[in-house]
Amino acid sequence: MKRIFTNLLLLFCATFLSAQITVEGSDYTREIGVTYTAHTVVSGSSIPTEGPDQTWDYSGLTLGGSFEYSDEAGGIAEIPDANIAANTTGLFAGLVPQTFTFYEVLNDDLYGTLGRLSSYAIAPLGALTGSNADTLEILGNLSIYDEPIYRFNFPINFGDVT
Repeated sequence: MKRIFTNLLLLFCATFLSAQITVEGSDYTREIGVTYTAHTVVSGSSIPTEGPDQTWDYSGLTLGGSFEYSDEAGGIAEIPDANIAANTTGLFAGLVPQTFTFYEVLNDDLYGTLGRLSSYAIAPLGALTGSNADTLEILGNLSIYDEPIYRFNFPINFGDVT
């Protein structure tokens, strides 16, 4: 009888257990030299509600395009806190390839994007103007963000109920 009572008591108590999920900086890994694929989310998609005691339902998300990027170690003098350089290629006006390097910081305290460097590119305008000599020069530029974007501070804590 004592064993049955103890098991019932443990089972009863287990129904009220709760835990906390914690993500530390060391848990968020980015490997240098690996190519990653990222997806964009269509504006107006239903983003899951975050926070404790929430079911993260991603069924309302509509993915847009995707892009690949690869990480290198380090930054540049203008962004000294960056320790990751994420390189990707996009299309200017949907026509001309242009490379972008996003300078990011990842440490025990935070992850965030600190700035972006875009490359120089030339877009032919002959189809629009009728002259093959006409081009549009896209100047590369460095954008340093006042505050990091895509930022989250560590530790990140989420509640979970079992």
